[in-house]
Amino acid sequence: MKRIVEKISQVLNRNETLVIATVLRKTGPGPIRAGRKMMISESLTLEGSFGGGLVDARIKQIASSVFKSRLNTIEIISFSENCDHGTGEICGGQIEIFFEYCDIIDQETGLYYQKIDQLLSKKQDFVMISEISGRNPVHQRKWICTQTGFYGQENDEFHEKFAPIKRNFSDMKFRAAFFHEDHYFVEPYFLNEKVIIIGAGYIGQILTDLCKMLDFYVVVADDQPEFATNERFPKADEVLYVPHYQALHDYLTIDDQSFVLVMTRGNQFDQEVLAQVLLSPAKYIGMMGSKVKRNTVFQKMIERGFEYEDLQRIHCPVGLPIEGESPEEIAVSISAELIGLRRKKDTMISN
Repeated sequence: MKRIVEKISQVLNRNETLVIATVLRKTGPGPIRAGRKMMISESLTLEGSFGGGLVDARIKQIASSVFKSRLNTIEIISFSENCDHGTGEICGGQIEIFFEYCDIIDQETGLYYQKIDQLLSKKQDFVMISEISGRNPVHQRKWICTQTGFYGQENDEFHEKFAPIKRNFSDMKFRAAFFHEDHYFVEPYFLNEKVIIIGAGYIGQILTDLCKMLDFYVVVADDQPEFATNERFPKADEVLYVPHYQALHDYLTIDDQSFVLVMTRGNQFDQEVLAQVLLSPAKYIGMMGSKVKRNTVFQKMIERGFEYEDLQRIHCPVGLPIEGESPEEIAVSISAELIGLRRKKDTMISN
């Protein structure tokens, strides 16, 4: 989200036009959540993705029409019903997307996104509220709610409608985007510390429960559908089936508040995941395994073009050295390391 908004502000500051695509609702399978955004430039260059392939191609097609009409619109895109898992296409389901046209004439929109950019740069939590009604919502009112106040057009009706959001602001912390009173789309943006567990094994199950107790937002991802299930991870905030590990960015958002734990079922998969995670601004990268495995994987990563300095970001063996042997003890050691990083302890033991 931060990267997309920064790009939006940059484009508007250059007096260029753009289209913002926001997922309003999702039905059926698929990793896309309500609130996810893409930005489309006038040259139809995409920033972000809703699944790649045919889906993003359809996004371009609709955005092209929006640039011509200069009218906002809401469209429903269905995922391929008979897709091949090997292609990475999402099978079944559909998403409802709001396409918003923004140009240099609309100074109010420019100021709105500048305000959001300022809040993000200050690492301040906020909630975006957009009025979206009808199939062609030409005029869209927007507001921003923070812990201390509102930004946007205010009146008595507005304060009455959104008093619950202001009053229960902290409760918005782990909420996904949602509709309030049918036509007000609410998007909470909190600097949540997120633990992303890639590999849905037994240690991941224990670690999920521990991290939830520690108030982390927990995402579990695996390329095996029988492992990536809500039944196996009932306490996780998100459980994602990733058809393959080669395009994690289509399914996961890894930002500077993300703690990524790589614990797939083999070295080859670990390497594939690390090659992508190392290109992200992740706050922490940990890999399950021994020092022997670490050396083997590191050599392969160097052969792929990574420098030794890049590999220094990877904590392996993962967790604090408490001589843990059981899955439970290993999960505790990992949780302890995450706590230390969260509290920014200077005494953290480095691997």
